[in-house]
Parts: sequence; C-alpha cells; structure tokens
Amino acid sequence: MCLLGIAALVADVGLYAAASAATSQASDAAIKRQADVISSGLRISAAGATFNGGPLPTLAADGTSTDVAVIDQSGLVTSTPNNPLRPTTLENLATPVLRTNRSIWVDLTDANQIQRRVFVTLVAGMDPRTALLVERSVEVQTSSLWITRVLLTILSIAFVALGGLLAYWQAGRVLRPVRDIAGLARSLSERDLHRRVDIAVPDDELGELVRTFNGMLGRLEASFTTMNGFIADASHELRGPLTKMRSEIELAIDRPGSKADLERVLSVVQGETAHLSDLVDKLLLLARADAGVLRPSRRPLDVADFTHEVGSRWLSAAQVSGVRLEVEAPDSGVVMADPTLTRRVLDNLLENAIRHSIPMGTIWLRATKDGDDWLFEVADQGPGVPLAHRRRIFDRFARVESSRVRSELGGTGLGLAVSTTLAKVQEAQLVLVERNGAGAVFQLRFPSSPTANGESRVAPQSFS
Repeated sequence: MCLLGIAALVADVGLYAAASAATSQASDAAIKRQADVISSGLRISAAGATFNGGPLPTLAADGTSTDVAVIDQSGLVTSTPNNPLRPTTLENLATPVLRTNRSIWVDLTDANQIQRRVFVTLVAGMDPRTALLVERSVEVQTSSLWITRVLLTILSIAFVALGGLLAYWQAGRVLRPVRDIAGLARSLSERDLHRRVDIAVPDDELGELVRTFNGMLGRLEASFTTMNGFIADASHELRGPLTKMRSEIELAIDRPGSKADLERVLSVVQGETAHLSDLVDKLLLLARADAGVLRPSRRPLDVADFTHEVGSRWLSAAQVSGVRLEVEAPDSGVVMADPTLTRRVLDNLLENAIRHSIPMGTIWLRATKDGDDWLFEVADQGPGVPLAHRRRIFDRFARVESSRVRSELGGTGLGLAVSTTLAKVQEAQLVLVERNGAGAVFQLRFPSSPTANGESRVAPQSFS
C-alpha cells in the first residue's frame, strides 16, 4: 500500500510537471504570436503608436486579454489603457532590449499582486529603435494548473484506494494456501501426520511451498512410523528376557530346590542379563548415531595388521562352533578408518557368519584393494539370505528365521543395523553381495585412502 502511494505520488509529480510545461509553452507561444502580429501592423507618428491605423489590440488570437506597450529610446511612446505596470517599470524592462537587440521573457508581480508574464522584443525596421512589450496575466494558467492538481489528487487517491483493495483481495487469494498450511500446522499432532494440504495451486513458488510442506509431512509420518515400530520391537525384545527371568526367579522362590536347581536359575538369569545388556548397548549406540553425536575418529590403519588382529580374536569362537576361519590381507596398505567402529562392524559380521555357518564349514575374512577403495569382506557357507528378506536385512530388529528358530540363533536383530550405521558414520558402505549358491557375503567398502608404496599381495592365513 505504501509503495503504491509512493508510485502514485511520483506519477502525479511527473504529470503535473508535464502539464505545467505544456501550459507555459502554449501561453508563451500565444504571447509571441501576438507580438509578431502587432509588430507587423505597428505605426509610429507624432500622435503616438497605432496598429493598422487603430488602437493597440488587447485580445490575443486565443481570446486571452493582453496589455501592450511601445517604448523607444526616449521613453514610453504608448500603451494599452489601464496597463497594470507603471511607466517606469515598462521603460526599465525595455532598456536591456534596446541596448542589446535581444528579446527577453520576464515574470513579475504587478501593483495588484497578480503574476504576469512579459515578452519584450525589438520592432524590426523602426528608427529610432523601438521595443514592443506584450504582457498577460498567468492567473488563467495558474487556475488551470490548480484544477489539474486537484484532479490528479482525486484520481491518485481513488487509484491508491482501488489498488489497495485489489492488492488486499489478491493477497488474500494468493495467501489462502499459506493460511491453510499454518492452520494445518497448528492442528497437527503425532496422530495426524497422514493429513496433507489438498489445495489447487499454480505451479509456482506457492505450489513449491505446498509440495515441500506435504513432503515434510510425509517424511515425518515415515519417521514416526519407523520410531513407533522401533519402540514396539524394542519393547518386545526387552519383555522376553525380563519375563523369562521373572518366571525363573518366582519358580525358585515358590519351590526351593537343590543347589543345582539354584545354579540353573542363576545361569538362566545370567544369560538373559547378558542378552539385555547387549540389547541396551546396541540401542544406545543407535540412539547416539541418530542424534548425530556418534563421531568417528578416522586415522590411518595398517590393513594387514588390523585384519589379522580382528580375525585372531574370533579364533576361539570359530573353533568352538566347529568352523574354519581364513584371513586374507595384503602385505601392505593403509585405510583411513575409525579402528573401534570398524572392529565392531567386522565383529558383528563374523559373529553372524559363525552363527549361520554349516558344521565344518569355512568363513573368510578378506581385505582387498578395489581401485582406490578398500574392501573388507566376510563370507560364510551357511544357508544365505532368502531373496524375500534381502531388502530388509539391514533394518532394525530384522531377522531371517527361515532356517533356524530364534532359540538357535539368539541375537537381537540389531547386529546388521548397528553395523550399517557404524559404516555410514565413517562414510563407508556395508552391502550384501548377491551371489549364486550357498552362503552370504557382506562387503564393507571404504572410500579412497592413501596406500603404502609397493605392490599388494594377498597373503592367506588359516585358522581352524
């Protein structure tokens, strides 16, 4: 509204200036034509000055009243009756023209305090030199300009008012979706995230706003759905061990038995406590990663030393399970990674491989160079991952139970979810490699990092 008023004011000033200039030019042109007409018919004799044998004309061609005076070097010769300018004023106006032979324009106020426009010019062919002075009041011109100002003011006020109303209507129409978005945002709760802004809008910035808001609601809905499912799964996981421990403890209290029975109960409670501790530890780690506070400390790791160190830690577990563990790593090479987080990823993968491997089977832990990237690979000869479960194998609390029941598998369903999270925070990638035949292959790929000089040669080392 303010900008519209400023624009109208600027336009008014421009139009008034143009009208004033046009009026002034028209008035000056009429005065000059009157002077030319009088000069052509002016006659001077001992009796005075006449116009074609008659008195000096007082009306211009446009019908405007004018006053005329004739002055020579000796003074005022004649003038129209009731000329509002004094004789001395007329003579003073003519003096510079008689002296320089140049016409002049003068604006002055007469004795009646009326603004007048005066044109003084030299009459051609007169001897002695004679000046002709034609003057007229500018009251008509001033009145015309005053009417113009009034009209411009009225029209501008009407224009600003109408423009403001139109702008208000258009702004209300354009911003209606914004109000709807604001109203929807105020009324939303976690139970209403399925709602969307359903308004027909043009494909412009406003349409982009509506699409962005609906997209945000979709992401929030998916996030809340995932969170609710995660909470439900975590509650289910926690309820099982707690229920089992409570049952065993209540049974031991109600039916006191022998020392062996008590030891069995304590053993069961100890196992379930370890399961709960592992579950809580993984949940806390995932929560830290989701909150963005889990920050890796990447540093150069010797690939050979690190790979063999991780493999040696799982030698006993492999032997107890009756499987063979082979480690393959290059003689030299350096990878930029967080040793603690990377070790935990590989531990999860090796634990998963040992759990699913067939008796007397083989598990491979390999480290290889793939272009500029480093790959850590864990492979087993177990039943593999069914095709129907491959898309959600890295989801939280996801389990593949087609070959074994939970009592055999153990675990929390969070191992691979934790592993892929730990890989992402290091800008690495954990994938399940598609392959034909039995077994599963998981690859942990690190982005390009400096390697040691010299060739890399795979040096296998076996543990059985």
